[in-house]
Amino acid sequence: MMDELIQASAWLRSEGNLSPLSQEVRRRFPGKTVFPVRWLPEQGEDIHWLLVGPTEVARIEIRRELFGVDGVPSVEIIDLQTYRSGSLSKTGRRMLDAAVELLSMAGDLR
Repeated sequence: MMDELIQASAWLRSEGNLSPLSQEVRRRFPGKTVFPVRWLPEQGEDIHWLLVGPTEVARIEIRRELFGVDGVPSVEIIDLQTYRSGSLSKTGRRMLDAAVELLSMAGDLR
């Protein structure tokens, strides 16, 4: 799980990644190590939760249309404890715990 989180973090920060999520991550959190902890695909948008700091989770909503992305992503910062107290699956809790541990070691990952 930790290897997957490290790879996903690198992919999100990669200049070669032109996905709307990656572009928003680089724009909003330049130079930060972020870890995706949840993804919810919906009919009209994709919702991503990213650990962006030791006490913060970003909820990023990417709206989409049939042939591409439309509009500016919506970003909401949530306190980590508030996010943790929500309805997370066992796998989601493990993913979050692994991301928190990796973030504490982030200086070694860059």
